[in-house]
Amino acid sequence: MKRFILMAAAAALLAIPAAEAQKVNKEATLSKLEKSDADIANPKKNAKAATWINRGRVYYDAAAEPTANLFAPMETTLLKLSVGDPTSTEEVTLNGSKAIAWNYPYFIAYERDGKIVAWKQLQEIKEGALDTAIEAYNKAYELDPKQASKIKNGLEQISNYASILGNVSIEAGEYLTGAEAYLAAYKAQQCPAFGEADPALLYYAGYLLTVDVQPEHQMEKVLYATDELTGLIGAAIVMRPSKSVMDFEVKSLKKKFKDKRFAAGCSRDVITQGAEMLGWELPELFDRTIAAMQSFAPDRDTFQA
Repeated sequence: MKRFILMAAAAALLAIPAAEAQKVNKEATLSKLEKSDADIANPKKNAKAATWINRGRVYYDAAAEPTANLFAPMETTLLKLSVGDPTSTEEVTLNGSKAIAWNYPYFIAYERDGKIVAWKQLQEIKEGALDTAIEAYNKAYELDPKQASKIKNGLEQISNYASILGNVSIEAGEYLTGAEAYLAAYKAQQCPAFGEADPALLYYAGYLLTVDVQPEHQMEKVLYATDELTGLIGAAIVMRPSKSVMDFEVKSLKKKFKDKRFAAGCSRDVITQGAEMLGWELPELFDRTIAAMQSFAPDRDTFQA
């Protein structure tokens, strides 16, 4: 069955014209973006949800186009059918083990044992295109909530793309890119049309920011500070009779923080550094983090040991 699916996929890819498969059509994509910009500048079109939905689509396409045909694991034969031959290949070390880098104008694909396991995008067609797409879908919902179904489809597409980018960025050792991708996925899910955003995406982003990246933006600093802290709070809560964050207080957290033997895997140094980056004292960070955790679905706040 697996071999049949692979052959079917290969046959489908063979139908792609060689010229189309081997390069990104930057000019055509930029032309669509320019048309969208012109539509937004038109007062009549600007007031229509359809205009903003289309803007979300074309800006998403601009963000995703360079790596749209990639997935992991992907047979290298399919990669060549999809995007053509690389400009060059070279042996590299990827997360401590050897891999082959397939170099293309817009990205580098990393191969192990005949399969693409990750990739790194080298350039964008339009900087900030994914954020613009999310903003467009949010505007469309603001103008016409009845279009929620179409808007949600677009946001799901963005969230899925960004989540995959986060996953492969970890494998490629591009931790900042991965963190930004997970944040983008979460941002897409925050639109009311989407439904409920998955807080795990914030956890993934926060963790990657603690690896070897110096946080710059306020959200990055918050994630850096709270990633380890929420783990410490969770460990403390499972020891309580209620197993609930709703009756957890700062004074209890201070005691657990000072006890280095408790939840020793939660780095106190990272938490302290995060508070310093934010310009907050530790008690303020503790209080804000507990309050934030309490605000998340109080009916589902019980921690299981």
